[in-house]
Amino acid sequence: GSYDGLTCAFLSQGPLMDAEGRVFPVPIPETAVDGLRTLMDRPEEPRLCSARNIVNRDGGVYDNMPWDWKPGSTKRAAFDAASKPARALSPYHSFLDAVEGAVGARLQSALIEPASLVEDDSGSVLLGATVVVAQGEEEGARTKAVDVWCDELIGLCLAARAPIVVEEGLWRSCAVRASFTMDGSRMRLRAVSYPTVQEGRKPRPPAPKAWELTAADVQSMGLVSMARTLLASGVESLPRPREASVEGLRELLMPLLDETVRRRVRISEAVEQEDYDEARRLTGGKSSRQVVEEELEAAVEAEDFARAAELRDRLEVLTERRMDTTQDEGSYDPYLDADEWYIQMQRRQ
Repeated sequence: GSYDGLTCAFLSQGPLMDAEGRVFPVPIPETAVDGLRTLMDRPEEPRLCSARNIVNRDGGVYDNMPWDWKPGSTKRAAFDAASKPARALSPYHSFLDAVEGAVGARLQSALIEPASLVEDDSGSVLLGATVVVAQGEEEGARTKAVDVWCDELIGLCLAARAPIVVEEGLWRSCAVRASFTMDGSRMRLRAVSYPTVQEGRKPRPPAPKAWELTAADVQSMGLVSMARTLLASGVESLPRPREASVEGLRELLMPLLDETVRRRVRISEAVEQEDYDEARRLTGGKSSRQVVEEELEAAVEAEDFARAAELRDRLEVLTERRMDTTQDEGSYDPYLDADEWYIQMQRRQ
């Protein structure tokens, strides 16, 4: 059917819809429409088809399957088997047969969930899809969650007759009312699109870049604020919300911090963990920038403002001369940094 101008597959809690007359729309790319439409017609006779479109797609089910479950060239074997035209009810059946033949994995269940920790200013939601595959008997079976595209999830679950779970909060926020029409023997569904009320909703200020943060900022950041900063700093891929943790995102953030901030955070962590040897090692390895920075803080606290002004100028020179302040001092060729005399000359001009 269609929703908001998009071709969608619709999920329901019952035979047609939930108690409130709602369904859950899953956008389907045009390249997958014909294959899913054929599958939804419940073909009874196998036909000649291949899963070439599935295995040639980047970042989908083929790339993310647990091919390491069986050593050897199992991924290639599955590619060859799925690409070769064979008699099957659909390309999704063909792909599942190829995977089971290669690594003995079968599709068990599936989940549709928010794919991003960060909601944009329009309130739109990015959907993520995951299937659970299993190897072995039901008792003690080996399982793995595999990230897939949403249309792949629909097709694979229809082929395997596997249940699809939609995260409850996602259903509540995205399920829509629908009307039905008949197109010959097919039932078409049209979902009603409600305008989103944005009155009083102010755009959020842009997230700071990682290298602009202080140690106090890093230590006080929650999951969403850390995710926004990572995205603003150029990180393109973050864990799904169910997999994300403050500790995990902080590790992604660490290499992007100013080196003095990173060392402060590491020292604080070492002290909290009572790893005093590590704290001493980190303290002894402070860069010249950090030494001057801490002297500046001490001068300000002591209200020695003349000394603070001198140290501020010195810190600015040490910062400007560095090629990359997120890299530890001495971790790259020092000839990539500018000479101090050159920076001081430039500042006097």
